[in-house]
Amino acid sequence: MVPRWRRSLLPTLLCLPAFGLMLAGLGEPLHGEHVFRQTHVAGNIEKFLAHGLSLRPETYNQDVPGALFDFPLYPWIVAAICRVSGSPPVPAARVVNMAILALTLVTLAGLWRRTGASPVQRLFGLVFFAYAPLTLFYFQVPLPDPLALLFGLASVAAYWRWDRAPTGPARSRALAGLIVFGTLSTLIKNPLYMPFAIGILWDRLRRRGPAGLLAAGMLAFLAALLVAVAGFKLYANHVNEIGSFLASGENQAFFGSLHDRTRPKFWRQIAASFTTRVVVAPIFWLSVLGLLLYVWRARARGRALHLGLALGSAATLLVFFSRHHEHHYYQIPFVPVLAFFAAYPPGLLATWLRSRARASALWLWAGPLLGAALLAMTASDGLAAFREMSANWDAGLLERGRWLASQTTPDDFVVFVLGWREDNWEPSHLYFARRDGVNLARQRVAYADLAALHRQFAGRTRRFLVFTPAQGQGDVDAPLQALGARVLADDPGIGRLYRLEPAWLRPID
Repeated sequence: MVPRWRRSLLPTLLCLPAFGLMLAGLGEPLHGEHVFRQTHVAGNIEKFLAHGLSLRPETYNQDVPGALFDFPLYPWIVAAICRVSGSPPVPAARVVNMAILALTLVTLAGLWRRTGASPVQRLFGLVFFAYAPLTLFYFQVPLPDPLALLFGLASVAAYWRWDRAPTGPARSRALAGLIVFGTLSTLIKNPLYMPFAIGILWDRLRRRGPAGLLAAGMLAFLAALLVAVAGFKLYANHVNEIGSFLASGENQAFFGSLHDRTRPKFWRQIAASFTTRVVVAPIFWLSVLGLLLYVWRARARGRALHLGLALGSAATLLVFFSRHHEHHYYQIPFVPVLAFFAAYPPGLLATWLRSRARASALWLWAGPLLGAALLAMTASDGLAAFREMSANWDAGLLERGRWLASQTTPDDFVVFVLGWREDNWEPSHLYFARRDGVNLARQRVAYADLAALHRQFAGRTRRFLVFTPAQGQGDVDAPLQALGARVLADDPGIGRLYRLEPAWLRPID
C-alpha cells in the first residue's frame, strides 16, 4: 500500500503555487473587491491591538451603525498574534488566512477520502478548490469568512466520525467537535454555516430516518446552533442598541423579498458570480455535469452527505438571497461543494482510461495529458479572475487616505464629507489614513451637525478637521467658510482639509 504522505505529495505540489501567489502579495496594502469590508475588519484588528480584546469591536469611522456584526474570533486571533510577534496587522492577517487555507485543504482531503471519493477525484477537487477565484482572493485578505468555512467543514468531518463511530471516547470527542465547530462557524457568520448544517441533517435523515434526528447528540447539536444564532443576535442587539430582533432594513438586506427572487437582473448577477468568482466557467459546468452523474450512478458511502451539501447550498442561496447577489464572499461555502462535483467526472474518466490502457498504451498517456491540461486551465483561469478581482476597486480610496495621514496627526478627529447618502459609513478612507472620524453626507455640513459631532468626539483636546474630496467640493465649501473654517491643506486632485475651532462653530448668519 502506498503511504498516505506519498499520496498527498502531488496535491500538495500542485497547490503550492496558490500559496506562492499569496506570499507574493503579503506586504501590499488592502485593495480589490469589497475593500469596504476588508478595511472594516482590518480596522477592528488594529483597534483590538491598541485597546485590548473585547466584545465591542471598534473602527476608525465612528459612524458605523453597529459595533458588533459577527463574533470577533478572527480579529482576536490576528490581534493576539500581532501583539506577541510585533507583526503588522495586514500581513499577519494574510498569514493567518493562508494557514486556514492549508488546514481547509487537509480537512477536505480527509473528509472526501472518508466519504468514498477516489484519489483522482480528491486530487482534482483540491486543485479546483485551491485555484477558485474566491479562494485565491479571500484567503489573502483580512476577512473572517475563511475561518467560518474551515470550522464548517471541520464540523462535517466530526459529524461523519460521530455518526459512524462505536460508543466510546472517540465518539464523544467527535460529538464535541461537531457541536463546537458548528457553533463557532455559526457565530462567526451563520449564513456560511447553513449549507453544512443542512448537509448533516440530510445525511442523518437519509441514513437513519426521522428517529435519527431525535437522537440526543443531534438534539444537542441543533440546540447549540439555535442558542448561537438567537443568543448572539440578542447580545449584538444589546451592544448595538437595537430595540427589535431585526434592525430596520436588516430583513431586506439579508433575505430580500419574494419579488427579488423573480427578477432576472439578480439571477444574472448570481450566474455571473458562479462562473467568474465561485469557480471559473468551465469548472462550474463540469460541476453541473458531475452532480448529474453523481445522482445517476454514484454509490459512494458519502452520497447522501454530498447531495445534502448541494441541497443546503441551494437552500442557502434562496434564503439569504440579497446577500448572494450583492456580496461574493458569502458564496465561499459553495466552492468546496462545486469543486467536489466538478472533480467527479475526471475521477470516472480516469477509471475508464485505466481499463482501456490494457488494450493500448495510448490510453495510458491520455489520462495524465487530459488531466494536466484541465488543471493548467483551472490555474490559469483562476489567476486571471484573481487579477481582475484585485484590480476591481477605486484606488483613490488609498490615495485620499494617505494624503489625509500626511496632513494630520493621530490625535485629530476628521469629518469626511462623502456623497449624499446619509447611511454611507465607508470605512476605507479613514482606515487608510489611520485617523478617527466620521463620514458625513454633504447636506449635513451645517452648524447643528458639526457642533454635535465636535461636542461628542473632539471636545477641547482634539483638532476638529473636515475633509472635502475634490469631486463635489463646491457643494460644501461655502457652508464651511461661513462657519469660519480655516483651510489647512489643499490638493486640486484630492481635496481640501479644513479646521474648525470651537469658537468658530457658530450658526450661519
